Amino acid sequence: MSITTKIKNILEHPLVDSIANFIKKFKSSKSYWSVSFIVIVFTLREAIAWKYGSAISAYAQKQLEGSDWTWLWTAIEFVFDIGGSWELALGGLVIFIILSYVKVNSAEKDEIGNIVKDESSKTHDKLDELKELFKAHGISEKEFLEKYFGKDYAVILQNPQTYHNFTTLLKETQKTADELLKEREELLKKIKKQSFNDTLQNQIDKAFKELRYEDVRELIDGFLEANADKEKEIIKAHYIKALSYMEQVRYHEAKEEFEKIAPNINDTEILSDYAKIYYIVGEYDKAIEYYEKALDILYGVFPNGHPYIDITTKSLNSAKESLKSESK
Repeated sequence: MSITTKIKNILEHPLVDSIANFIKKFKSSKSYWSVSFIVIVFTLREAIAWKYGSAISAYAQKQLEGSDWTWLWTAIEFVFDIGGSWELALGGLVIFIILSYVKVNSAEKDEIGNIVKDESSKTHDKLDELKELFKAHGISEKEFLEKYFGKDYAVILQNPQTYHNFTTLLKETQKTADELLKEREELLKKIKKQSFNDTLQNQIDKAFKELRYEDVRELIDGFLEANADKEKEIIKAHYIKALSYMEQVRYHEAKEEFEKIAPNINDTEILSDYAKIYYIVGEYDKAIEYYEKALDILYGVFPNGHPYIDITTKSLNSAKESLKSESK
């Protein structure tokens, strides 16, 4: 058995765990270093006495004759008169290694603890800011945050993207809490309908849930590079990017994403969102064009009528009214 294996077996022994737990009690005090010093001295004494104990003791006895330092040579003789043990020297070395390990490990934990404490402090500051925004909207913050992000909302809000996009939403929206939650639910349904591979879909879902729209676009860009020759995949990828821009109220960038796939869109939901973008940016004629295209498809699928037809017709009429008002 090699020395490395022997040391490994010793370190894994239950007794070593007990020693480590005992040592941890001293890790934040002067006693910790006192124990380390005693272990080092003990280990060195055992190692030297094991190898040179007899020679040192004999030398000390000779020096006692006629020396003015009798107390020193008596002490040296006393210390090294009893031979050392390699087993005890090895045991001392093991204890010192454990001491070093515990100290380094505890230092790392303290550093992590300080980071966590710092982040926790930042999170509390953020939550205080959010409370003011919730108060302005008349929203119960804890209940809303749990519905919006889940019970780990405090952790999620530590992400700079999430916090920035969420506070921007609250500052700019005039919608009620119920309207925001309903909008969010509808958005997540749209995302899931695009059906990417499981891994990517889960990553996109999570990023959208946490309002990390930049991460969404980064994921989609990677997907587009890998699927540049697949038309259907390209359409849904650009649609997801457009939705991420829409959530950030960056409508012109959303429009650019739609325009990359415009000629090939046959999905009524995508067409309706595309028309909605044109309506928001004031291009009513384009909005009418895409609402009408969506309706043509819907009538073909639902000849006897459907709520989607009613919703799209209502949006189409709004676009026509806006265009008429603009022309006056």
